[in-house]
Amino acid sequence: MYSNRIPIRRWFISCCFCGLLPLFLSAAAVTAADFVVVVHPKNQSMMDQNLLLQLYLNKTAAFDDGHAAILLHLPRTSAEHQQFCLELMNLTANQYQSYWSRLVFTGNATNLTFASPEQLLRQVRLNPSAIAYLPANTTLSGVRQLGFLRDGQWQAAPADF
Repeated sequence: MYSNRIPIRRWFISCCFCGLLPLFLSAAAVTAADFVVVVHPKNQSMMDQNLLLQLYLNKTAAFDDGHAAILLHLPRTSAEHQQFCLELMNLTANQYQSYWSRLVFTGNATNLTFASPEQLLRQVRLNPSAIAYLPANTTLSGVRQLGFLRDGQWQAAPADF
Protein backbone atom coordinates (compact mmCIF):
# COMPACT_ATOMS: atom_id res chain seq x y z
CA MET A 1 0.00 0.00 0.00
CA TYR A 2 2.74 2.48 0.91
CA SER A 3 4.99 1.30 -1.91
CA ASN A 4 2.62 2.86 -4.47
CA ARG A 5 2.48 6.17 -2.64
CA ILE A 6 6.20 6.76 -2.38
CA PRO A 7 6.96 6.83 -6.14
CA ILE A 8 3.94 9.07 -6.76
CA ARG A 9 4.98 11.38 -3.94
CA ARG A 10 8.54 11.52 -5.22
CA TRP A 11 7.30 12.21 -8.74
CA PHE A 12 4.99 14.96 -7.51
CA ILE A 13 7.67 16.59 -5.36
CA SER A 14 10.28 16.44 -8.11
CA CYS A 15 7.84 17.84 -10.69
CA CYS A 16 6.83 20.66 -8.39
CA PHE A 17 10.38 21.41 -7.36
CA CYS A 18 11.79 21.31 -10.89
CA GLY A 19 8.88 23.20 -12.34
CA LEU A 20 8.83 25.94 -9.74
CA LEU A 21 12.54 26.28 -9.11
CA PRO A 22 13.17 28.61 -12.08
CA LEU A 23 10.33 30.83 -10.90
CA PHE A 24 11.78 31.03 -7.40
CA LEU A 25 15.25 31.75 -8.75
CA SER A 26 14.10 34.51 -11.05
CA ALA A 27 11.96 36.13 -8.36
CA ALA A 28 14.69 35.93 -5.72
CA ALA A 29 17.62 36.79 -7.94
CA VAL A 30 19.88 39.32 -6.30
CA THR A 31 20.22 42.41 -8.41
CA ALA A 32 23.56 44.07 -8.36
CA ALA A 33 23.61 47.34 -6.53
CA ASP A 34 25.76 50.34 -7.27
CA PHE A 35 27.94 51.77 -4.54
CA VAL A 36 29.89 54.97 -4.25
CA VAL A 37 33.03 55.05 -2.10
CA VAL A 38 33.61 58.34 -0.31
CA VAL A 39 36.30 59.98 1.80
CA HIS A 40 36.86 63.35 3.46
CA PRO A 41 37.33 66.20 0.93
CA LYS A 42 40.92 66.79 2.12
CA ASN A 43 41.83 63.16 1.48
CA GLN A 44 43.51 63.22 -1.93
CA SER A 45 44.23 59.48 -2.11
CA MET A 46 43.61 57.54 -5.27
CA MET A 47 41.78 54.21 -5.18
CA ASP A 48 41.59 51.10 -7.29
CA GLN A 49 39.64 47.92 -6.69
CA ASN A 50 42.62 46.06 -5.30
CA LEU A 51 43.37 48.74 -2.69
CA LEU A 52 39.70 48.90 -1.73
CA LEU A 53 39.67 45.13 -1.30
CA GLN A 54 42.90 45.22 0.72
CA LEU A 55 41.47 47.91 3.01
CA TYR A 56 38.19 46.10 3.65
CA LEU A 57 40.01 42.81 4.29
CA ASN A 58 42.47 44.57 6.63
CA LYS A 59 45.42 43.49 4.49
CA THR A 60 46.51 47.12 4.53
CA ALA A 61 45.54 49.84 6.97
CA ALA A 62 46.42 52.90 4.94
CA PHE A 63 45.51 54.80 1.81
CA ASP A 64 47.99 54.98 -1.06
CA ASP A 65 49.45 58.19 0.41
CA GLY A 66 50.30 56.41 3.67
CA HIS A 67 47.60 57.95 5.87
CA ALA A 68 45.66 55.54 8.07
CA ALA A 69 42.19 54.48 6.93
CA ILE A 70 39.17 54.09 9.18
CA LEU A 71 36.61 51.77 7.61
CA LEU A 72 32.92 52.52 7.97
CA HIS A 73 30.17 50.08 7.06
CA LEU A 74 26.45 50.20 6.46
CA PRO A 75 24.38 48.26 9.04
CA ARG A 76 25.36 44.60 9.20
CA THR A 77 21.87 43.33 8.40
CA SER A 78 21.17 45.77 5.56
CA ALA A 79 20.78 44.41 2.05
CA GLU A 80 23.32 46.97 0.86
CA HIS A 81 26.02 45.73 3.24
CA GLN A 82 25.35 42.14 2.21
CA GLN A 83 25.57 43.08 -1.47
CA PHE A 84 28.75 45.11 -0.96
CA CYS A 85 30.43 42.14 0.73
CA LEU A 86 29.46 39.91 -2.19
CA GLU A 87 30.49 42.36 -4.90
CA LEU A 88 33.81 43.45 -3.46
CA MET A 89 35.05 40.48 -1.47
CA ASN A 90 32.97 37.61 -2.82
CA LEU A 91 31.95 36.86 0.77
CA THR A 92 28.56 36.78 2.40
CA ALA A 93 28.05 39.31 5.19
CA ASN A 94 28.24 36.45 7.72
CA GLN A 95 31.51 35.20 6.24
CA TYR A 96 32.93 38.71 6.36
CA GLN A 97 31.84 39.12 9.99
CA SER A 98 33.42 35.79 10.87
CA TYR A 99 36.64 36.75 9.07
CA TRP A 100 36.75 40.08 10.88
CA SER A 101 35.96 38.50 14.26
CA ARG A 102 39.04 36.29 13.90
CA LEU A 103 41.13 39.40 13.19
CA VAL A 104 39.76 41.09 16.30
CA PHE A 105 40.31 37.97 18.43
CA THR A 106 43.95 37.72 17.36
CA GLY A 107 44.51 41.43 18.01
CA ASN A 108 45.00 42.31 14.34
CA ALA A 109 41.96 44.58 14.02
CA THR A 110 39.40 46.55 15.97
CA ASN A 111 35.66 45.99 15.85
CA LEU A 112 33.81 47.02 12.71
CA THR A 113 31.94 50.32 12.70
CA PHE A 114 28.37 50.13 11.39
CA ALA A 115 26.07 53.11 10.84
CA SER A 116 23.25 54.42 8.68
CA PRO A 117 24.11 56.25 5.44
CA GLU A 118 23.44 59.62 7.08
CA GLN A 119 25.70 58.78 10.03
CA LEU A 120 28.41 57.50 7.68
CA LEU A 121 28.33 60.75 5.72
CA ARG A 122 28.60 62.77 8.91
CA GLN A 123 31.56 60.69 10.13
CA VAL A 124 33.35 60.99 6.79
CA ARG A 125 32.84 64.77 6.79
CA LEU A 126 34.38 64.99 10.26
CA ASN A 127 37.26 62.52 9.93
CA PRO A 128 39.93 62.84 7.19
CA SER A 129 40.87 59.18 7.72
CA ALA A 130 37.38 57.75 7.21
CA ILE A 131 36.29 55.81 4.16
CA ALA A 132 32.77 54.54 3.56
CA TYR A 133 30.66 52.92 0.88
CA LEU A 134 27.11 54.08 0.28
CA PRO A 135 24.33 53.24 -2.15
CA ALA A 136 25.03 55.18 -5.34
CA ASN A 137 21.69 56.96 -5.11
CA THR A 138 22.66 58.59 -1.80
CA THR A 139 22.69 62.38 -1.91
CA LEU A 140 26.27 63.38 -1.21
CA SER A 141 27.56 66.67 0.09
CA GLY A 142 30.77 67.58 1.85
CA VAL A 143 32.59 64.38 0.83
CA ARG A 144 34.87 63.33 -2.03
CA GLN A 145 33.88 60.44 -4.25
CA LEU A 146 36.73 58.04 -4.92
CA GLY A 147 34.77 55.88 -7.31
CA PHE A 148 31.96 53.47 -7.89
CA LEU A 149 31.55 49.74 -7.45
CA ARG A 150 29.07 48.32 -9.93
CA ASP A 151 28.50 44.64 -10.66
CA GLY A 152 31.69 43.88 -8.76
CA GLN A 153 33.80 46.19 -10.95
CA TRP A 154 35.55 49.34 -9.77
CA GLN A 155 35.31 52.57 -11.71
CA ALA A 156 37.31 55.55 -10.47
CA ALA A 157 35.45 58.82 -10.16
CA PRO A 158 36.37 61.52 -12.66
CA ALA A 159 38.96 63.99 -11.37
CA ASP A 160 36.40 66.79 -11.09
CA PHE A 161 34.18 64.89 -8.62
